[in-house]
Amino acid sequence: MNDYFSQYAEGLSFTSTGDVKNNKVFITAGGNQSQFGNNGTVYGGLIEANLPTAGNTTKFGNVYDNTVTISGTGMANKVYGGAFITSSSENGDALQMGSVTYNHVDILDGGYGEVVAGGYYAINGTTVADLENNSVTVDGGTIGDSVYGAYLSVSSGTYTGTGTVANNSVTLTKGTLSGSTYADAVHVYGGYANGGEGNNVTVKNNTVTIDDSTLGSSIVDYVVLLGGRSDYYALQNNTLTVSNSEIPTDGSVSTIAMAGANALYDYVDESLSGIVSGNTANLQNNKIVTNYGGQIILAGGINASYGKAWYGTKNADSNTLTMTGNTVGTVADADDETGSKNYIAGGIAVGQADDNDKTLVPVKATGNTATLTNNTIGTNTADNNYVAGGMVTVDGDAESNTLTITGGTIEGNKSYVAGGMSIEKGNADSNTLTISAVTIGTLGGSKTYVAGGYAVTGNASQNTATITGATLGTDEGAKVYVAGGYSDKKGNAEGNTLTLSGTKFGTGNKAYVAGGFASQGNVTDNTLTFSANTMAGASGAKAYIAGGWADKSGTASGNTLNFLSGTVGMVADSQPYVAGGYTKKGDATGNTLNLAGGSIATAPGDEEDEEEPSGIAYITGGHTESGNASGNRAAISGGSLGSLTGGTTYVAGGYTAKGGDANENTLTISGGEIAAVSGTTAYVASGYSAAGNANGNTLILSGGKFGAASTAASALSQGTATDLTTLSNYLAGGSAVTGEASNNTVNLEGSPLQTTYSLFGGLGQTSTGNTLNVSSLDNRVGNLDYFQVMNYNVPEGSVKGDTLLTVTGTANLTNVPVTAKLLARTPLNPGEFITLVTNPNGLQLSGTTYGMAADTAQTIDAGLVTRPAEVKQQGTTSLVVTPVDAKIGTISQDTKLIPEARAAALNFIAAGADTTLDAGFRAATQAAADSESKKSFTPYVTVGGQNLRFDTGSYVDSNGWAGNLGLVRRIPNANSIDTIIPFAEYGKGNYTSHLENGARGDGTQHYGGVGLLLRRDLNNGVYYQASARVGVLDGDFRGVLEGYRSTYDTNARYAGASLWLGRIYQQTDKDSLDVYGRFNYTHLASDTVTLHNTIGDAVFNLDAADSYRTRLGARWTHNYQENQSYYAGLGWDYEFDSTARATYLTFSTPSPESKGSSALLELGWKSDSTKDNPWGADLRLTGWAGKQRGVVFNATVTRRL
Repeated sequence: MNDYFSQYAEGLSFTSTGDVKNNKVFITAGGNQSQFGNNGTVYGGLIEANLPTAGNTTKFGNVYDNTVTISGTGMANKVYGGAFITSSSENGDALQMGSVTYNHVDILDGGYGEVVAGGYYAINGTTVADLENNSVTVDGGTIGDSVYGAYLSVSSGTYTGTGTVANNSVTLTKGTLSGSTYADAVHVYGGYANGGEGNNVTVKNNTVTIDDSTLGSSIVDYVVLLGGRSDYYALQNNTLTVSNSEIPTDGSVSTIAMAGANALYDYVDESLSGIVSGNTANLQNNKIVTNYGGQIILAGGINASYGKAWYGTKNADSNTLTMTGNTVGTVADADDETGSKNYIAGGIAVGQADDNDKTLVPVKATGNTATLTNNTIGTNTADNNYVAGGMVTVDGDAESNTLTITGGTIEGNKSYVAGGMSIEKGNADSNTLTISAVTIGTLGGSKTYVAGGYAVTGNASQNTATITGATLGTDEGAKVYVAGGYSDKKGNAEGNTLTLSGTKFGTGNKAYVAGGFASQGNVTDNTLTFSANTMAGASGAKAYIAGGWADKSGTASGNTLNFLSGTVGMVADSQPYVAGGYTKKGDATGNTLNLAGGSIATAPGDEEDEEEPSGIAYITGGHTESGNASGNRAAISGGSLGSLTGGTTYVAGGYTAKGGDANENTLTISGGEIAAVSGTTAYVASGYSAAGNANGNTLILSGGKFGAASTAASALSQGTATDLTTLSNYLAGGSAVTGEASNNTVNLEGSPLQTTYSLFGGLGQTSTGNTLNVSSLDNRVGNLDYFQVMNYNVPEGSVKGDTLLTVTGTANLTNVPVTAKLLARTPLNPGEFITLVTNPNGLQLSGTTYGMAADTAQTIDAGLVTRPAEVKQQGTTSLVVTPVDAKIGTISQDTKLIPEARAAALNFIAAGADTTLDAGFRAATQAAADSESKKSFTPYVTVGGQNLRFDTGSYVDSNGWAGNLGLVRRIPNANSIDTIIPFAEYGKGNYTSHLENGARGDGTQHYGGVGLLLRRDLNNGVYYQASARVGVLDGDFRGVLEGYRSTYDTNARYAGASLWLGRIYQQTDKDSLDVYGRFNYTHLASDTVTLHNTIGDAVFNLDAADSYRTRLGARWTHNYQENQSYYAGLGWDYEFDSTARATYLTFSTPSPESKGSSALLELGWKSDSTKDNPWGADLRLTGWAGKQRGVVFNATVTRRL
């Protein structure tokens, strides 16, 4: 072509060319594959810009919509749908290049192309290069070397213009990427840009889609499949999708790389590399295998060059890998060979300048995501697997990446699985791992690392791992490490979280499970939640479980283990370690174990290991082998610990084994069981030091079971024992068998402690200031010793006969001050007691002192008398708390309700007198007047009702009715009329008494009696009358006094008398005025009643009560018809004394009294019988105010006889 233009176009001068478009090339036959190395090239459309005679040309056209189709037996070497080529850099800066867009190549049905590109751009200088929407489709065809949707290449020199490689694609269906004698690698790129200078080309939105194809062969070393590739430039949002394909069929290649995008590195100037972000790889149902010692790289985005060494200097951000149903690894028959290295991640970055000078340039892999479902990764025991959401292979940080794995297997020599992974140098922070139903590392001899964040030399911080229903580890003695955050060398693990549930670990492995794990650094504020997992299920298996695990000299602080359920050990020769925080040589501080369920136990094996003796389980808040354990906490609310015959279990808030101190630790046990089968041994202490001191620790026991019924606890007397290692099966505030155990505290509260174990305060060569606080009932221990202070807090609800602590073996209280305290007012009658501590074998009480606490509550007896309590010794077996002398105390104000019921009765009977003396008299006289017989007695009846409130200093509400039945005879005299009325009376009602403090009493009362009324009416209107009445009152009382439901019944006689003087003034023939004065006396006899309540029975003496009441009043009557009248009246009552009194033993209750004035207003209507109407009636309503308030209603009906 150049020769042609030299001959015919020399001397032409032009400034632009036209477009090359809509050209089509079809090749259906011909070609020889042995000649493909020659320069035969096929273009659908081409512009070649740098022609020899085109020196004046400044603008070239576009290449678009050109197509090449090869099918049948057609073959070609290089195939370009559309191309723009500048072959010289001499005048590149003066050229204005056109675009290459929408060009296409089809390799169909047997067609072959060695190198194929939908669009191709060879460029230099500073011009703009636009390479977009070009594509290649291979359907049933074969590619010998490489295929590109679009390819931008710097032809010579450097390119500093602005380039775009975007929206190009490759689709490969039922195709073959076979390789050839001319190529040791095969490549498929959706968009590719290489060469150049500066981050001035963007490779974005390119795609590769491959389905049901075969990629690679025995003559190929590399298979590289990328949605987008750039040697220097940024890669964004490119996509690779591969499904149902084999890469390759025979596993002969050494390297396979498949990614949404891959930016390769120019080690001359690391600043030229671009960021790889937002790219995606989707891999489904593929077989991806390499030759022995090969490597497989699968990622959403890769910012690295890879080979024997990795190098790259920029970040990989927000890339995504999705894999489903793939097989990845070494060929199946490579068991005895070197396996492959399998790198699988959402995004991969490196951080190394080149392999020669080893210059490190820290990078980041941030926000990448990998989602794996039902894949087989690692097909050989020699494979090494690196699986992560985001990965840095040399130097840099992995941050905020996410890995999700569901189903499938990951197997090999070593498997590293993490949300974010920094393989050599760098940190792993804020990454997330989610795994469910996955099998990892079960092949014999494999080593497995699973973590939210994994860092080899840096820190692992704020990572999260959630693992559900997985199978981890082997049955043949390899190690498994599972952590929220893992630091392999000198870095720290801080703030990481691991949630592990329903997972089974290999029965023969050594497994480490921790919220945070640091091989040499510190572990701080990590959390592990453990539920329904199975670990160390075979002889020789070891389980190391902790919120934070520092494997060497680092510290463990602020870590938490929430152990909810699961099985750890439960076979002989297993080795369970369960701790809030663990460190081998550092200090364990402020760690927490919350254990709510599960089973943890072991027993000795056939062969003993001096380094780690078998048959021992450790359950602790903080555990250190040679450092100090301080401020740790363990809370046990359920589970079975140490329930394997022959086994030994240590349970502690803080534990140190080889010389450190265990101080200020706390152990709280509210449920579960420890060593609850025969033949087991347990050491339970809030702080335990095998070779140091244990001071200031606190043991809180509010539930749980300790030991079997047949388990015996050894005992030594305080001050005589030196070899404390002979003691076992004990509960202690602090245990330091060779050191000091002082100022420890044991609290018994909640559910009772029932055990044959010994209870010790501070078990040590020196034991001072140790305190026992007992605040619950029915505790029982084997031996009691090593306390210097004892406090017995009698809990609310305790009653006579209760016991706080029973000792069945030895109880040493020598020189111990014992203080008792009633936590609430306690029901005890004089002579009754509650036992503080007892031992049928006798208490050692030499030098023991005892007394009550200054702020103790008091006792209360059945009569509601509160009095102080005191501690007494009962023989040599018990110390008890009992009320002081019965004559000392204070009776409750609530007992005012007892005599107040008497006041209610007295007022009720007195109110009945009104019915008898007033309404009854009026009824009687009306009956006599209506009677035709004046010489005989005439019967009458009247009924009245009342609703009254009596002021007694508090008040009593009374409701009831009263009736009067009698005979009346009126005897006329010369200047007067005499009236004789014998009568019977009955009243029934109920009352409610209210005190100012809210106490209340209720009851019913009824009375019955007889009486006689005599009256003389003089002709001048003056009258006087007298009456007497006697009867019996029955009543009951129900109330809550001082919180105790109380009742009693009463029966007492009553008597009453009255005098009445008045005068009736007849003002007109229809109006009259009755002015009167009255004195009424009522007496209620004494009674002895028994008050019943839950404390017991108390006898109260109810004193006789008397009422002295006067009334002055007037009643006006108007006869508005011959036989009908209405009336109204006013009155003033004064009560002189109606005090009711009651006593209990030597104590008098508060007394109610109703002394004072009351006023009444009455309104009534009366109808007398006539010859025509034999019926008569008298209706009256009386209202009261003052000491007595309310209303009274009376009704009388008569019939003329």
